[in-house]
Amino acid sequence: MMARALSIAVLMSPAYFVRVEAHGYVSSPEAQFKSKDNYTNWDLLVSAKDAGEPFVGKKWDGTPIQNTNMFTTTFANQTRFSTLRDFSDHFVTDCANTRLDVPAVDVSNLTTLTYQNDDKKMGIIDTHHGPCEIWINDTKAFQTNDCRGYTTEYPAVFPVDYSVCKGDCVLTFYLVAVHEPQWQIYSKSSG
Repeated sequence: MMARALSIAVLMSPAYFVRVEAHGYVSSPEAQFKSKDNYTNWDLLVSAKDAGEPFVGKKWDGTPIQNTNMFTTTFANQTRFSTLRDFSDHFVTDCANTRLDVPAVDVSNLTTLTYQNDDKKMGIIDTHHGPCEIWINDTKAFQTNDCRGYTTEYPAVFPVDYSVCKGDCVLTFYLVAVHEPQWQIYSKSSG
């Protein structure tokens, strides 16, 4: 079993399209980056307005857990996006700073995906509550409505059944961290 690439999309809060520094990266299977300078950066900020109805007009400046509950409830009651992957891929259509042109990673002995922030010695940053999904090609391998609520470990560890990968596969991790009124989209890959 081989994973061809790992794409990470971490979604956080609404509004501008600018860059900031570091939140984390997938460490296993190991991602390869075009630039080591910004491997933990988000790729795009998305607003509730960008996401459209019914996200518009909701309260997005509560606590991270309140915002997570609002996002989860609102997401469940909309029909534009069927999965978090659909939501993320609508805004970020490639792997941004991560590379897909690298040798495949052998995942035959793996049972988890790990995500971490080495500067803060955290898995998912403690304020970055929100839903996440892990996909292998077109198969959803993991989902939770609150990634940070699921694990506070360093690194964060998520169960993944890699047996669905036959040959070369793309492993994708999506996280929507809704700790503020802007959702940050991350897209990173490992090969």
